[in-house]
Amino acid sequence: MKVVRVRLRDQGNPVTYAVPEGAEVSAGETVILEGERGTTWGLAVGHARTPPASLSCCQRPRGTLTRTAALDDLDAVARLRHREAEALDFCRVRVEALGLPMKVTEMEGVLSGKNLTCFFTSDRRVDFRQLVKDLGGRLRCHVLMHQIGTREEARRACGIGPCGRDLCCSTFLGKPKGVSSREARRAAPGVAHAKLTGLCGKLMCCLAYEDAPEAGERALVSLS
Repeated sequence: MKVVRVRLRDQGNPVTYAVPEGAEVSAGETVILEGERGTTWGLAVGHARTPPASLSCCQRPRGTLTRTAALDDLDAVARLRHREAEALDFCRVRVEALGLPMKVTEMEGVLSGKNLTCFFTSDRRVDFRQLVKDLGGRLRCHVLMHQIGTREEARRACGIGPCGRDLCCSTFLGKPKGVSSREARRAAPGVAHAKLTGLCGKLMCCLAYEDAPEAGERALVSLS
């Protein structure tokens, strides 16, 4: 069996998938797979390889790739991304028109076109029943609403941190770990709190590396 690291929808932390028997996957190649909500796509971040005899939990395959993307699949991915962009624009217009206290961050669909998931942030409870009706009527599919926190919002934004590199949560971190004020003071004594906050408005995840630098090193090694 061979495995390959895949960045789902070219976002976030790469995960391991098994490669179908006889198939070859190269770095940068688009692949088709079954995600949590249906058939989706991802980008291989390395070549398919034979895994070591013993695997940690994070190294075990999440599933098996369906196939590498053919021309028809690449067209379907392009159409999906275009549809997601249009859905995002329409959703934000309706949110403003309905006066809902929420911020829509992303629309995520599947290649079958059967459903779209709306990711949003909000500080309070939101009655989005009318919004779901409007979206379903316009997009002609089942619409799911999924509330996320500010750390997840930053991860999905795939931005650049103050260090000039891609955000840790968008590259090698799995689930972002909260950083305490004590850890921040120990990592950067005398530095103002405002200079230690990331795009999510919370203390930067990398401050925890001062307490356990080997954790960050292991995460980076896992990408190679």
